[in-house]
Amino acid sequence: MLLKEQYEKLLALVENMDDDAVGAMLTTLHPSDIADFIEVLDEESKKYVFSLLDSRIASDVIAELNVDAKGEILDGIEATRLAAI
Repeated sequence: MLLKEQYEKLLALVENMDDDAVGAMLTTLHPSDIADFIEVLDEESKKYVFSLLDSRIASDVIAELNVDAKGEILDGIEATRLAAI
């Protein structure tokens, strides 16, 4: 589970679209924590965060997402990215 401080820091980084910092922070989190975080974001931010995940982690995160969030992320995802997941 994300600590409040982690959540707030990650949210600020996402709002600023700081790819490197968001990506670095995501690598320290468990896929279920990433999924929980993604689920509370708006659709654009969901897709942004998901796009920063490597394929191995992305597949674990997809498995943890609720149906609505999964649909929002997978809608419009490139076929090559989907195949890699």
